[in-house]
Order: sequence, then C-alpha cells, then structure tokens
Amino acid sequence: MMHSLFTSLLLLVCISTTLAQSSPRAAKEILMRFQNGTQVTREEFEYVYQKNNGGYKAAARHTPEQYRDYLNLYVNFRRKVMDAESRGMDTTRSFQDELAGYIKQLSQPYLIEKEVLESLITEAYKRSQEAIRVSHILIRLGEHPSPQDTLAAYRKILALRDSLLNHGADFETLARRHSQDPSAAANGGHLSWFSVFDFIYPFETAAYQTTTGGITPPVRTRYGYHLLKVHERMATHGMRNAAHILVRWGRIYAAKDSLAAMARAHEAYQKARTGTSWEEVVTEYSDDPNSRQKGGDLGERYISVPALQDMKYRLKPGEISQPFPSEYGFHILKVNEPEKTPTLEESRAELKSLVTRDTRSQLAEQQLVDRLKKQYGYKETPATQERLLSIAGQSYVQRGFTGDSLPADLPKAVLFSYKGGNITVAQLLERIRNDRRRNMSRLSPEEALRQELNELARTTLLGYEEKQLAQKYPEFRHLTKEYRDGILLFSLTEEKVWRRAVEDSAGLRAFYNTHRDKYQGGNRVRMVEYRGSDSTQVTRLRNELQQTSNLAQIKDWYMKEDMAIRQSELVFDIESRSGQEFARMAPGYVTELSQEGNLWTVFYLVEQISPGTKSFEEAKSEVITDYQNELERRWLEELATRYPYKLNDKVLGNLFK
Repeated sequence: MMHSLFTSLLLLVCISTTLAQSSPRAAKEILMRFQNGTQVTREEFEYVYQKNNGGYKAAARHTPEQYRDYLNLYVNFRRKVMDAESRGMDTTRSFQDELAGYIKQLSQPYLIEKEVLESLITEAYKRSQEAIRVSHILIRLGEHPSPQDTLAAYRKILALRDSLLNHGADFETLARRHSQDPSAAANGGHLSWFSVFDFIYPFETAAYQTTTGGITPPVRTRYGYHLLKVHERMATHGMRNAAHILVRWGRIYAAKDSLAAMARAHEAYQKARTGTSWEEVVTEYSDDPNSRQKGGDLGERYISVPALQDMKYRLKPGEISQPFPSEYGFHILKVNEPEKTPTLEESRAELKSLVTRDTRSQLAEQQLVDRLKKQYGYKETPATQERLLSIAGQSYVQRGFTGDSLPADLPKAVLFSYKGGNITVAQLLERIRNDRRRNMSRLSPEEALRQELNELARTTLLGYEEKQLAQKYPEFRHLTKEYRDGILLFSLTEEKVWRRAVEDSAGLRAFYNTHRDKYQGGNRVRMVEYRGSDSTQVTRLRNELQQTSNLAQIKDWYMKEDMAIRQSELVFDIESRSGQEFARMAPGYVTELSQEGNLWTVFYLVEQISPGTKSFEEAKSEVITDYQNELERRWLEELATRYPYKLNDKVLGNLFK
C-alpha cells in the first residue's frame, strides 16, 4: 500500500501558501545522520512535518511523542529513497524527464509578477459577482496579419461602429450581414450571458468597462477586431454552475421522434420536481454521454449553446427549468450558485489557479520579464541586429530561412547579454530552424526580428530565473525535493511491492494458503454478469439463460453468434446492497435487463454460498492487499539493517522552538 506520507507528497499540485518559518540556524542543525552519509536537517524535517500536520502554528503545539511517531514514518520514507538512489534510479532518462516536467509546473506561480497577479485576482473576484449579456460583431484577422490587412480590418470595424452610433443602424442586422463569426448569421451576434473567464481577457475587459446599452470601441484579440453591445447586467453571488438533462430522438435513442422526446422530457421533469433525486433522473433519462455520469454537470464556464446559457441566468439558484428545445434536443436545466457571496480570501486559491492559466497572466509575466531585464543587466547589441538584417534582407522572413548562407563570423556575434551570459545569433538561428510553424511573410524583416528577439529574451530570462528559484525561495526548494523523492519512492515501491504482489502468482497463492483461515465470508451469492451495448442481443441472451443452466453452452452460443457481450463472475455478500435482491432466489434465477450508460446488463444466479473460508479467487483482492503489506514489512526490515542512523535528541527536543 502507498504510505500516507508518500500520498501527501504526491498529491501536491500547487505552491503551498504556508511559508517556511524555520530559522537560518535550523538549516544547519543536523537532526539525524544515516550510516551511508545522508543527513537530515532540522529545517527539512520541520518543513515536511508541518506540511502534513496543519502548518507551523499547529505543529508547534504538538508533543515530542507526536514528533517521534512521525519521525518513524519519515525514516522509512528516507530509507526507501536512499534504496532507489543506490540503484541509480535517479539517473535514468525517464526519471529526469518526469522530474523536469513537474519542476516546470511548480515554477509557474513564481515566474509571474506578484503585485500584478494580486491585482488580477482582485479584479477577477469583483467581476465574478456580476454577469453581462452581450452581442458582438467580429472582423477576422489571420495569425500574422500584414499592416495593410490590419488597417483594413480596423477601418471596417470603425465604419460599422459609426453606423451604430451615428446613423441608427440595428446591431443584430449588422451582425448578420457583416460579422465573420460563423454563428452570427443564425444568432445575430447574440452571445447571451457571460461572466469572468468565459471569454478571452480583452473581450471580457471591454464588456465590464462598458455601461448597459453601450457599444465598446474596437477590441483587438487574436481573432481580429470586435464590437460588443452590452444589453443587461445581473448581480450574482459568484460563478454559476449548471447541470442538465438532454433528451434526444432517433434510431439509437429511447425516443424515436420529436413528439416522443418531448413526452419523455416532461416525464423526467415531473420526476425531478416531485421527489426523485436529480442524479437518478439524469442517469435514467439523459442522452448526453459527456455529462450523464456526472449528474448532468456542465460546469461553471460559458455554455456555447445560447438556449442553455440564456436559461442558466434566467433561472433562480436551485430552480429546475421546464423542458425547452435547442438544436440538440430537449433540455431540463438546473443551476446553482453560492447562497452568499464568498469573500476574496475564500475565493483566492481558485481564482489564482484560474488567473495563472488564463491569457491575462501574460500581463504579469511581461512585468516580470521587464523587471528581470533590469535585475540581470539585460543589454542588446544593435550593431549585430543591423548587420543580420542588412545581410539576410527579405530572406529573413521567408519560411525556409536557416541562416546557412550568413558569413561564418556572424553566428558568433552577440545579440544580447545578461548576468547569465551572452546570447548569440547562432542561438536565434537554432530557434528558427526548430520552429516548423514559423511564418513571418506578412511582417517586415525588422518586425520579424524584433518579435523573435523579444521571445528569445523572454524564454532566456525566465529560464535563468527558474534556475535561481531554489536559492531564492526555500519553499520551492523543499517542493522540488518532495517531488524528486516522491517519484523515486513511487517507482521503487511499484517494483518491490505493488506490481510484485500482483505478478508473483506463486508467492500470492502460498501467502493465501498460509493465511486462508483469515479470509472468511458469510452468506453469499455467486453471479455471472453479462453486459452488452445492444439491448436486442442482451434480451436474446436472457431468453437463452431462462432455458438452460449450461453456462458454457450459453457462452459458445453467443460467441458463435458474434455478439458483443462480456461475461464476469461476481460474488456478493447477502447483507450487501447488491446481494439483498438475490437472498431468497434459487440458482438459475435471471434478472430483468438494466441499463447503465450505454451498456445493458443481465445477471444469472449460479449458487448460494454458505458461510466459510473464501476461495482464493473470491478473496484475491484482499490477499493482494495483505501480501503487499507483508512485502513492505520485509522490505522495511531489510532497509533498517542496511541504513542505520543516529538521532540527535537535543535537536529533536528543540523542534519548532
């Protein structure tokens, strides 16, 4: 079994909000020394202890006995990591790549300007308390538009805005005629309600900064230029969550036509509003395979079906809508939002995660890059840039440009310098050769070089800063060590315990034979479960089961018929919910068909089993767990012999003081 300590290490997904409070002295005090030379400082142990025991303040109130109990767990953890290191597992390519990926994720919250991030979190919190209903017009631009194309699009969007503001044009009519959003012809540019994080940041900001009834100035996004009209605003307690039931019709659905679908939707609605749980109704009626197993959950984000998004904000929190149509079928929608507005502090962790994954985080990143340029003495060499452009000329923006024809000395020339060293033309050319999607044909050579130079400077400075994080931030150093050790522990435990217990069939069987008296069962039933996606096939199978008790003959029959049916043998305790139905049934009993997702199921009762020792197959999952525990116990005994240690009781007595 995975150790509770290791589990906590591996579950870390973000930077802890608890800052290290150990003193510089704690970093030097040695708590324990292993015979192989490995040392554990007081700072290291305090950090891990408080991380898994409620933080520094809570840990400081604990007793020496609690510290010792946890120390035993930690010693076992360290011994396993040392065992992995002794096998060279920390030097493999797969380990290095996996660790590098985790470190890249862990570093992201640090590679962002904290003050800008805080203002973005506060802004997002305020916006989450309001929803806005908007329409828009889009004039598209390509990924790398030329100045001429950009100017033409800008003039067109300005002309449309002038028609709206000064000539009384109707927004919906202009959207249908001129918007290059494919949906505008059908919806007149109407996007319904939205809230924070639903659309890209410049679009969102323009809407929130415009009064009700107003039309925004042209808004530039990566898609082109937009005009937005703000129709309504609504106060909310936070981002709304929606769930739905979708009833469709057709050959593969329960409803074969639209009238039957409407009737089925109303039937589901009546059940949902008269006491049947929402989850049960969703499971029974919804034809949406993506949300059916999640209680119909559609999440908090924008729903790109206007009928659903409109209803999401028309309903009161907790209310269930009557069936309504969309292009997909008939829906029943349920919405929820917090009963009271959460505070900024209550929302901070979630908002921080959303902000750092959103395009708005680029603002904070650019602020950091600007600061790093000053901090690390960033300095460009204009003469090198001018020489590169004068020699390369127009070929610089061509797709196949590699720089191979440049003079031999030019690749060695410095483009910019910083504290970490010099970046040369050769490094810029390497990036260009590796960028298979490079398309600069719409830019001038000067614009293309400036764009690529900025990106090279950004990645260089952020990469250099990433390497400094362990020295700058103790909590980051601790986290990277936790992930490193956690990966090693997981890999070796999988090899020594988890996988071995499953693959060592002889050892597993021998363990069962030695401890078989432990695996006792009460009254049970043995069943065979048959599952298939075609209800007609499963119905035929059920009819055959009612005619014969020869299950081997049944299997031969449905395999010859080439039916897509799977068979599994199961044992249920009579007292369990699954076994209660069969407690008084005789062998040969066959259940009615039941549906779960896209599968149809029927059960066949093989036998009633009296209390007694479970068979190996029946007890196998329990035996595997117990065998894993036994393998780990033996492993820990071996490690204790190989890696003895000495504890400094004085340092132990001063923990968290």
